[in-house]
Amino acid sequence: MFQKKYIAVEFIFSIKKKHNRQMYRESFPENFLQIGRLDEEFIRLMTEIEKHYTPFNKHERIRVEQWCKKLCQVAINKIWKQNRNHYAFLLLHCILEGTLTEPFNKIPPEDYLPSLNKHAVVYSHSLSLAKLKL
Repeated sequence: MFQKKYIAVEFIFSIKKKHNRQMYRESFPENFLQIGRLDEEFIRLMTEIEKHYTPFNKHERIRVEQWCKKLCQVAINKIWKQNRNHYAFLLLHCILEGTLTEPFNKIPPEDYLPSLNKHAVVYSHSLSLAKLKL
């Protein structure tokens, strides 16, 4: 048990060294738990996306897979993870509606993902939750 805690603490400190310390202003245990919850939510969303995207045509399935690959890139910062989850929720909403709308009607950008409009995210969350009962 001690060894697991030591490995987790060592991992966290190695991340801190690699990235700007300003990302970790919040208290260690609280921030660590929030990041864990974001990752769990993301895994659940990706599982739902995988279940429901098969009815699309080949080109749309490839585009969904490209977006999934982009969303699965490593994100360490809590804000990045929140943005990633917003994109995943919106993608799931589009899949459940049966149509890929902006921004998923194009391939994902090469660099970072811009922040999403909060109103669009809240609206898609409410609709998706109603359909899936997550």
